[in-house]
Amino acid sequence: MAEQVRTVLTHRQHALEDLGGSLDDVVKMQLFVREEVLSRETQAAIHEVRADFFDRPHFPASTMVGVASLLHPDALVEIEIEAEIPDDEWETTVLTGEE
Repeated sequence: MAEQVRTVLTHRQHALEDLGGSLDDVVKMQLFVREEVLSRETQAAIHEVRADFFDRPHFPASTMVGVASLLHPDALVEIEIEAEIPDDEWETTVLTGEE
């Protein structure tokens, strides 16, 4: 599981960089996990890998959904992300809750 999550997030990271963005621009992430491997241990493994890609306060909103099957028969997880890549004229502020 951890290897698949790492591979998918690495591909998403490169795709965002190709578009002029980064993982800091990700606002929402949905993980579709095969039901037979969905567990607290799986969730912990996913969160451990996710922490290698996202730093506080840049954790995107996340949802994990158990599914019966995925398109590729060997896939344990599919990850969908939504990102808002600012252009040069945007001014952004990160709210950390510590203000």
